[in-house]
Amino acid sequence: MSRSLTGPRKPMQHSSFAQYDIEGPQGRVLRSWCADTPVPGQDDDRFTYLPHERVTRHTDGLGRTTAYHWDARFNIIATVIAEGTPEQIIEQTPTDATGASTGRIDPLGRRTTLRRDARGNLVQIIDAMGHATTLEYNPLDLVTTLRDALGHEWQQEYDSRGHLVQATDPLGRTTRYRHDARGRTVEVIDAKGGSKRLAWDEADRLVAYTDCSGQTTRFAYDVLGQPVLRTDALGQQTRYEYNDAGQLIRVIEPSSPAGPSSQPASPTHLYVWNGEGHLLAYTDPMGQSTRYTYDGMGRPLTRIDAAGRSLTYHYDRAGRLIALDNENHARTHFRYDLRDQLTDEVGFDGRWQRYIYNAAGELTHVIEAGGSDAGPGKVTCFERDALGRLLAKRALGHTGPVEETTYRYDALGRLTQAGNAASHLAFAYDPVGQLLSETQTLQALGNATGQARQKLQRSLSHGYDELGNRTHTRMPDGRTLHWLFYGSGHLHQINIAPAQGPDQPPAAHQVIADMERDALHREVRRSQGALSSRYDWDPAGRLLRHRAALQGSGHVARPGSSNATAIPALERGYAYDAAGQLIARADSLRGRQDFRYDPTGRILASLPAQGSPLARELFAFDPAGNLLDSIPGKDGQPVDTTLGVVGDNRLRFYQDLHFEYDVHGNVTKRTRGNQKAGTQEVLDLTWNADHQLIESNTTRHGVTQATRYAYDPLGRRVAKSDAFGSTHYLWDGDLMVHSQRGARQALYIYEPGSFVPLATVQGAGEEHSTYWYQCDQIGAPLELTDEQGQVAWAADYKVWGEAVMRSVLRTGTDDRPVSARAWGSKPVAPPPPPPIEQPFRFQGQQFDEETGLHYNRFRYYDPVVGRFVSQDPIGLLGESNLFQYASNPADWIDPLGLSNGKSGCPCDCEINPVTGKPKGTLQKLAQKTREADKHNPAINQRTIAVDQDESGNLLAGSSNGFDAVQREMTDKLGIWRVPTSKGLHAEENLMKCVTGLKSVGTSKRDPCGPSEHDCAGQLNSSGIDVDDLH
Repeated sequence: MSRSLTGPRKPMQHSSFAQYDIEGPQGRVLRSWCADTPVPGQDDDRFTYLPHERVTRHTDGLGRTTAYHWDARFNIIATVIAEGTPEQIIEQTPTDATGASTGRIDPLGRRTTLRRDARGNLVQIIDAMGHATTLEYNPLDLVTTLRDALGHEWQQEYDSRGHLVQATDPLGRTTRYRHDARGRTVEVIDAKGGSKRLAWDEADRLVAYTDCSGQTTRFAYDVLGQPVLRTDALGQQTRYEYNDAGQLIRVIEPSSPAGPSSQPASPTHLYVWNGEGHLLAYTDPMGQSTRYTYDGMGRPLTRIDAAGRSLTYHYDRAGRLIALDNENHARTHFRYDLRDQLTDEVGFDGRWQRYIYNAAGELTHVIEAGGSDAGPGKVTCFERDALGRLLAKRALGHTGPVEETTYRYDALGRLTQAGNAASHLAFAYDPVGQLLSETQTLQALGNATGQARQKLQRSLSHGYDELGNRTHTRMPDGRTLHWLFYGSGHLHQINIAPAQGPDQPPAAHQVIADMERDALHREVRRSQGALSSRYDWDPAGRLLRHRAALQGSGHVARPGSSNATAIPALERGYAYDAAGQLIARADSLRGRQDFRYDPTGRILASLPAQGSPLARELFAFDPAGNLLDSIPGKDGQPVDTTLGVVGDNRLRFYQDLHFEYDVHGNVTKRTRGNQKAGTQEVLDLTWNADHQLIESNTTRHGVTQATRYAYDPLGRRVAKSDAFGSTHYLWDGDLMVHSQRGARQALYIYEPGSFVPLATVQGAGEEHSTYWYQCDQIGAPLELTDEQGQVAWAADYKVWGEAVMRSVLRTGTDDRPVSARAWGSKPVAPPPPPPIEQPFRFQGQQFDEETGLHYNRFRYYDPVVGRFVSQDPIGLLGESNLFQYASNPADWIDPLGLSNGKSGCPCDCEINPVTGKPKGTLQKLAQKTREADKHNPAINQRTIAVDQDESGNLLAGSSNGFDAVQREMTDKLGIWRVPTSKGLHAEENLMKCVTGLKSVGTSKRDPCGPSEHDCAGQLNSSGIDVDDLH
């Protein structure tokens, strides 16, 4: 006997069905399906039960069968995926006599062993390479000691009620916790003695958080416990409103005192939901709405922006995304194997990529289409150890040599060595994983003429305070940078000490910058040699004003003046609309500039005031965001003249530019100007099998300049060479901190936690000069000032970052600044080249004079057309247009050349009222877990999400499982892992497995939107907080 039940009809009229073997509570589901799916048979699941064989089989709509084998206690001990097919694999999870798991055997036979004590506590984890992590417990079965594979110990102490009162790391740094009578944490005393205090209401909700500096953030809730008001340390209030279903429908932000009169008093964000809890529409503070539609299972079908442009999603019978249509109606196709692993991707431009995995689901090969008769295409092979860590990557293109990179790790999975043909890297760590030193060795490579050079070895060494803040870095030449912090890690001074011999007396440190901060720890004042800069911010952390003047005088010294005659202060002001878009800026050297946007925030016009040296620029785009030639209209609005679309997103013509591409989407040739007029410039680009630019040839006036580029194993550019010599670069993480060409060298210092340059020291020893950066609202340098406050370098920018050098000249007794050049005009007397090295443009970008391109860490950027010259190496995780930089470069940045984001004041002072922890803590934990094996390229196939449930427990989900290094990291962090279901994102696995989810942070910048599974919408619709860093 069987019985079918119809699921409740919801407001969207979606119906789900279930068929049972018998009626009553003992009934088992034989079949479940949804009637309202666009694909017949989609989401149709069938179940077979064989109790005598202890096997349950699940067959999905594609006919794929997964068999679950269980023991007498109903524990699953083996899972057979794709049963009965050539792709069948077996995962074993054996148990002991009590039913507790004793480990895992993956499909390759690699075993992870779990050992337990008599009480069932996990006491040892032994990975597939024999590395052991051990745990010890107190009588309350609480972990007191965790000992890693290298013998480092973490100690924890508890009170009689089991509350954690003290935690000590292997360096002896102790954090203490104080609790009230109800067990709530009311004070956290860090290893430096700083005290953070938390206050709770009778319902155990956080109502106040006071940081180490005494600054308090307060929270208020409604009768249902939903946060309705947040008041920061400056008294600025953010309000939240909900509907009867508990869904967030309105966020009212504090108003900016400097906004234009047309701006609403308080920016308001609106959200509309359907009866199934899916986000239907979001309306920004400017009244522009983005809309979403879904299928019967809640999967996004369309995303329609405020201009009516749409992304469309297509799924197969297993609910897998098989096609994505962009705004130009071009399509990207996806294909999968029986294990739901992506096997083929064909992009909007027809670029084909195939992915091959081993039985454990680890990526082993990437195959790409060829573009030459010399071979079948490009193949990248990945060699792994027993823990799945990458040991070697070998890329073979249709031309050129094999590009090989090798990696080595310690017992904790930390990268210790990496090498390729250009460079070798060695890393050393302290017991808690802080990087102590990095040694970078450049191999003996030839320059552009083939002349060999010697190896060059340089090292950086680092030190940290009790809270993990980096306090000093020793440079290869012996100079030492020092950072001084207050509170939990707010920078208040940077200074540099000269190189010292062992017998030399201590030398005075040069102060690079002293900082003052407001109650939100935002920088409001900075010393810069003889200058002092002041910064004003709006409630959203956007820069409103910047003024730099001689300390105590209100003036800046004039360049080229021996007696440092003063000119008026450098001063800039910024105005934003309610949606946070820059609509105007005024500059004491450049005048006023206004900006216009379309409803989705794409920049349409830059309109300088009369007399400004800046260029008037107008833009038009196709629906997918590709730049098109525009025709001026009224008030700077481009006229839509049906300019067509760039169907494959490969821009081939723009104004006097022509681009050619290889089969992989890399620009191989750019032609600019007019050959007959003698103004033509031809740029030829050569790429290696890793899609890295390795050579450029620039031809001007019949003369060709060749330049070669080399990269280290992490993809950082370490050298470029031409016929006249080589420039070498030294890196600290993703920051280029030193460059040297011959006898000329420069040290670069950045604002904390960012890519914004703060100062540069040119030269070494006693023959050095210090310059300070004066940057705009997105961190692009506008001026450099010297120790006397004179402007030593200045530039004007077009909208997409193309710079023209300018000089500020004295003209008799006239104090007016004079621009040496404006666009479209020839200077009467061109200014001499700047006497200092200043390569930076937009954040993370370095200008290459030989090509006009900007090196942008993982890619190269063309500032003439505002796009990259190769496709995004992270694919659709970045943007649907794989060449796009940003729709609005006045507000957005992309320091790594991977994925853009809003610029603004970095501030880590906020507390998330849902978690009771600093905002972004869960996201940081997710990132730390994912990047435990960060030098393994396979992590690009995996997203990690960390959740805090209503009991305060931390749980982690993954989109593609956890490798051994990540499993060890979660154990170390005290995070439980939930099972991974193929085809689900990390957030979806958490929502599937955990009840009482309160807040989720992901290893990506945000949970994905409707361009994928719309995890952000699913979290919001379920009332789950997103704990991100911005």
